[in-house]
Amino acid sequence: MCSDRVAPLRGSEEGVWGCSPGVSKTPPPATVDQPSGLNPGAPGKAFQGSTNLGWQTAEELWAFFSDLKTSQWHYLFLLILTTPALAAEPLSTSEPRALLIDDQLATRSIIVLSLDERVLAFVDEQQRQRTLARPSILALIPEQTPERIPQRNRSLQSLTTGLLELTDAQRFEGDLLPTGGSDQSLAWTHPTLGQLIFPIEKTWSFWRPAAPENLRTPITTAPKYDTLFLNNQDQLTGFLASAGDPIRIETESGINDLPPERVVGAQLSNPRESPAGTRVWLDGGTVATVDHITIDASLRSTFTVANGTIASINWTQLRAIAFDSARLLPLSGITPTSQSPAKGRRHAPPIKPSVQAPLDARDLLLPGPMSITWQLPEGSRRIAFTASLAEGSEPWGDCDLIVTIDGSEYTRRRLSTENPTAPLTFPVNGQTLAITIDPGKFGPIRDWVVLTRPLILIAPPAEHANE
Repeated sequence: MCSDRVAPLRGSEEGVWGCSPGVSKTPPPATVDQPSGLNPGAPGKAFQGSTNLGWQTAEELWAFFSDLKTSQWHYLFLLILTTPALAAEPLSTSEPRALLIDDQLATRSIIVLSLDERVLAFVDEQQRQRTLARPSILALIPEQTPERIPQRNRSLQSLTTGLLELTDAQRFEGDLLPTGGSDQSLAWTHPTLGQLIFPIEKTWSFWRPAAPENLRTPITTAPKYDTLFLNNQDQLTGFLASAGDPIRIETESGINDLPPERVVGAQLSNPRESPAGTRVWLDGGTVATVDHITIDASLRSTFTVANGTIASINWTQLRAIAFDSARLLPLSGITPTSQSPAKGRRHAPPIKPSVQAPLDARDLLLPGPMSITWQLPEGSRRIAFTASLAEGSEPWGDCDLIVTIDGSEYTRRRLSTENPTAPLTFPVNGQTLAITIDPGKFGPIRDWVVLTRPLILIAPPAEHANE
């Protein structure tokens, strides 16, 4: 008899749903109704599902077919037609497909079945139902579908709604809710999550729907003072004392109480903090730290957000889940320490990050032969990305991608029209990462390279605390 789930493989927390040892673990193929009396293994007996045909002579085979009734011929014909197709059936494109990133930054394409507090249940690329323990999973990225791509690629700075950003890079679309604020907190209304309240000291910036796009340009370091931006393009600088009604800011000239409708945005002087905990990315630009996230069989995702609010959304509204956001650092979030043109070239255009991406892991475009270095943070363990020639590089794109750590070459890959892509994942044993693009046989023409989803794996805090 088959058990519900066999024991995980040794050294792994991953299990396979199927039969106990000695029985095939492959899920049974889809079946069709079969007429009684059809038994390829022993004509004249009830069909028992044997795959051993057992015909000994041509005469036995002829006798078997001669005895078939019309309904049995229909079944046999249908069985012959469907069996090869079932064996070769790929992952369905209509199912909730996702990219799974494990705790070594390895990726695989899956179909999500459910997620609870302990395990993820899914179908792998071999059509096997499997489970994987939550601690072994770093992230899930739902696959893009054509109807969602335009919304996914829009800029956070061009949202028609407002945008609140916290010091740990959480982001919430919506608008200020002045009647819910106080001297110590800021109230925000979100189109999906409802009313949210955050401490002012944890707020990085907020922009109301009326804020011009030129004011929404992100900054990387906190200013010395808080700044309010008004609807007449004036600015007030000082200390934001209240985000309620009225909005109060203390300046050198005194206390200013403003009606909320006069304020279109604010940039506060609170210091940045590192992400932590489980984090979700939603369509529309929201990035939120959550607790108790699950996905049920109907593909509804439920989680707890700020103030203990329980939210329930459809799978299609999710852009990504990071189960331990402190361990995933996008390379695009680190400012390069140096960038220089390749030998023989006088200029190298700056690298260009994509506008928006799941996990905030924006793609990086390296427009031409160059060398770039980054200083890696403490606790860095692995790096993973896919390097490829940029769109439009054909037919002249041909270059070497060279990766070094602390001056020691890790790998060298040739990118060309014949081999335009190179998936890379490698351990980090140093602090300085350098990526160099060297021109190939056609010189520097169109040697543009894209690093897709470059991620750095950070060791758990307890592991590198004593380093």
